[in-house]
Amino acid sequence: MEVFKRASRVTFKMLEGALNGLISGVFNSFGPRGVRILIEKDLHTIPSILYALSRRPNYEELGLTPEEVEKLEHMRHTLLRKTVLPIMGLARRIASQFPPEAVEQKVTAEWIYGKIKKRHPEIAKIIDEYGEKGWKWLDKEARTIVKYLTKT
Repeated sequence: MEVFKRASRVTFKMLEGALNGLISGVFNSFGPRGVRILIEKDLHTIPSILYALSRRPNYEELGLTPEEVEKLEHMRHTLLRKTVLPIMGLARRIASQFPPEAVEQKVTAEWIYGKIKKRHPEIAKIIDEYGEKGWKWLDKEARTIVKYLTKT
């Protein structure tokens, strides 16, 4: 029984580490300006990332040169496919080892806010600036992340 408890603690620490990476990576990729847009439009990180993976932006509207488009596409591909997506997959794989209720209890708006404030205080400040709207958005963000992590 003690071995099981120790293994569970270790696995839970792995989940926490993967979630830290997921949250930090996701919010870092959007940056302060992107988080403002997400809050204003009530959009959320995981669906936005999954959408970005399947759709190429309309660069023509921006009047960019082919070289600029190529550079932006390379950056988008590298960020999404080689950084954010693997972290999302790892977090999901580890979370699958726990009952969904355990993940729901861990991943709350308050918990995410604490992680953001520690690693990205400029983003926490934006959430604070929006007051109740920012916290409602963060609560929905937490539920969206939980749904992604526990989806079978």
